[in-house]
Amino acid sequence: MAVIPTGVMELRGLAEALQQLFPGHEFYSVPRVLPRPGKEAEPFDQSNTYRVSAAPIEEGLKTNRTTLVQILAGSVFPPGPRAADLALVLDDLELFNLDQPEVVVEAVRSTVRAHLNKQAPEVARELGQCLRARASYHLAVPMTESWLFADPRGPINSGAPSAEAVRLKPGIDPEQFETEDADYSADTGASCAQLLDRNRRRHENRKPPWVLAPQPYPWCTRERHPKAYLQWLLRDPEENSCTRWKEGKQGAESLRKLDWSAALSNPNHCTWVRALVDDLADGLGEPFPVPGAAVQCAPLTSRKRHGINAVLRNL
Repeated sequence: MAVIPTGVMELRGLAEALQQLFPGHEFYSVPRVLPRPGKEAEPFDQSNTYRVSAAPIEEGLKTNRTTLVQILAGSVFPPGPRAADLALVLDDLELFNLDQPEVVVEAVRSTVRAHLNKQAPEVARELGQCLRARASYHLAVPMTESWLFADPRGPINSGAPSAEAVRLKPGIDPEQFETEDADYSADTGASCAQLLDRNRRRHENRKPPWVLAPQPYPWCTRERHPKAYLQWLLRDPEENSCTRWKEGKQGAESLRKLDWSAALSNPNHCTWVRALVDDLADGLGEPFPVPGAAVQCAPLTSRKRHGINAVLRNL
């Protein structure tokens, strides 16, 4: 099972997390850059780090999304011993697109169709069948770090001082993440001694990562940003960035330790995660792997059984 991640945390932690969920199957990550002496493997670039437009992209234009679709297609086609039985892309929806997931989904569908249209007719027919049977493109909402708050021990596994230190809006769905923490909302980084000293020496004005640049969308705030909150929970004035939290270290470790049963315990929460898990279970010929968890999946990325409009297993 090929996992095509778009972040360092996912590159180093997602395959192992899914392996624990489906222990009878092998999962492996597909990096953009392979590891080499003195250098770690690198993930593919995210494709939704801006406000995605509903307008069609220019024909022939290479984007992060076209690259992901090409790698997804190449992971399962042509069929043979080197092809994956199943392959999936996991990409963050990001706060920029929290109100328009349908636009992002249609952008992916359009990119898949454009990729098929570039092929010879016979190849396009076979590739299309292969993609609908064995390839998926899922979204983490608003980003994979939200999963760590679905698991009550996720922030602690990331290095948070205690469960009591985590102050979320009561009853909030982690995929609609929102904090209720006055100290976090008010922190300007005034105590970030190392960062401030570095700014003085370099004549810079860098901010700690939880101090986000203003955006024209009211939901693009630090209170809605799970990664920024993890960075704040692990704040450290002696670090250059004022935080000890790193995606490839604490993030990957907590993702590998994710308690899926706890994360999916509320049947009304995490429907985008459920869509991913349900899709994998179906593709692997397994039952839904979390006992007692009702399968209520996000409709936009749920597996599709019928319809000529489907371009992937779930889109």
